Amino acid sequence: MAGNMRDQGSTLRASGLGRGDHVKRKSPKHEQDPEATRIAEKVKFWSEQDRINQTLIPRVIRQGELLTKHIAEHDDLPQLLNKVVSDALAKQSRAFEVVLDERLDRHEKKLRSRLIVFAGIACAIALAVAALA
Repeated sequence: MAGNMRDQGSTLRASGLGRGDHVKRKSPKHEQDPEATRIAEKVKFWSEQDRINQTLIPRVIRQGELLTKHIAEHDDLPQLLNKVVSDALAKQSRAFEVVLDERLDRHEKKLRSRLIVFAGIACAIALAVAALA
């Protein structure tokens, strides 16, 4: 075979074509025919799409599996969230009750002291009226 290639090289040199000389080749059929060119472009496009799909589809499937696994591992999330919210609301309610009780106590003390003052004033008026009578 090596001898055959040498023979071809000798033939090219003999015909005036050496290394670096380019032989003008005929254009492929699809370069001459617009329909063939369009079909070749479609084949190239869909080949590229197939290559992309071969890469992406396994990734998408893996992501779906991971998401499904994650959901299965956290299917109690609504109950957990409900408990956390419930606990937080209970804590806030207790804190509100403490503040409300403190305010109520303060207002009761103010009311008692005002009632005592009012009762004292009423007694003083009653004694004054009795003394005048």
